[in-house]
Amino acid sequence: MRQGRAFGVHVILGSQTLAGAYSLAKSSLGQMGVRIALPCNEADAHLLLHEDNDATRLLTRPGDAVYNDQAGMAAGNSPFQVCWLSDEQEAGHVRPLAARATAANWKPLQPPVFFEGSAPSELSDAPLTSSSNAVWVGQSSSLGGAAMVPFQPAAAGNLLIVGQNREAAAATCAALFLGFSRMSGSPSARLIALDGEDAEGPFGSMTSSLAPLVQRHGAKDAALVLGELRTLLERRQSGDDTSRSSILLVVFALQRQRALRPDDDGGFGNDSGSKPSDLLATLLANGSEYGIHVVVWCDSLASVQRGLGRRAIRDFDARILFQMAAGDSSELIDEDTASRLALHNAMLAVESDGRREKFRPCSLPSATVLKQLAAARLAEN
Repeated sequence: MRQGRAFGVHVILGSQTLAGAYSLAKSSLGQMGVRIALPCNEADAHLLLHEDNDATRLLTRPGDAVYNDQAGMAAGNSPFQVCWLSDEQEAGHVRPLAARATAANWKPLQPPVFFEGSAPSELSDAPLTSSSNAVWVGQSSSLGGAAMVPFQPAAAGNLLIVGQNREAAAATCAALFLGFSRMSGSPSARLIALDGEDAEGPFGSMTSSLAPLVQRHGAKDAALVLGELRTLLERRQSGDDTSRSSILLVVFALQRQRALRPDDDGGFGNDSGSKPSDLLATLLANGSEYGIHVVVWCDSLASVQRGLGRRAIRDFDARILFQMAAGDSSELIDEDTASRLALHNAMLAVESDGRREKFRPCSLPSATVLKQLAAARLAEN
């Protein structure tokens, strides 16, 4: 606000109130010479105009307002009536503008960014193309416009999702599946789901809609799925498999998959390195370097520690947190910010670059939309 106008960048601020914990700093407000006050309480009027300017007391009808171009001083008051358009009139003015832009083949240099903090984002907001090593998971609360999760071919290139919002977790996994398949750019890329919940749950229904793009397995198949991936990892480590096709394994509802707990053999035998928990630990520690990335969703930090062990958490460079206690947030990302998140917000932390980013996860689309997206992705291959 202080320097932008010298370079043609102007700021318009609209707010229902200026009072409260999120009040605008006086130094910022001081840079705004033009102010418009609608009917408001005395505290807001004094913040917006001046302590000695009581012009808002005379605003009695809806649409009454005070225009002031002298930084709120009473001498600059100019009462006026705000114009009002019905929805039909507004549409009548906007449609010709849209038609003119279409006729001129006008396109913005960048898509507009809208902040709707009280609502989830939409999967349709995802970019049509993904970067080579990152996947879209929602709309960022910053001017960047997109929250991207990196999947680097390096150690700890995995993602941990923690929080009790299972619908948001399932929707985030849907975005990961679709984005990862586009990021890979290879028809041989594999998307595997290891579901700890019933097939009728939100995650199971989502993976069913994305079939055959995504291969879903129940918790009872953990040993088989993880054993196959560990064998593939060993072949890649030895150089016998040079394809390096990208693989994304999503372990959903870790808290319900007892076979994956380090202290539970899951009925798979007691040989060291053969238990499902050992297989998963091996993939977490070494898989991402060879193109095998793991995403885990768990409902709480306690369940993560019980299901993976404390040391395994370090194998997740990227972490997504939903609402949780301040202590759990601090344990996971060294900040308590997740304790202050709203319902449709989440926190993305990337340890390798120290990034902390608040964003809005997407809502889970209908089965019809998911099937269309899966078909489109398969057609691209």
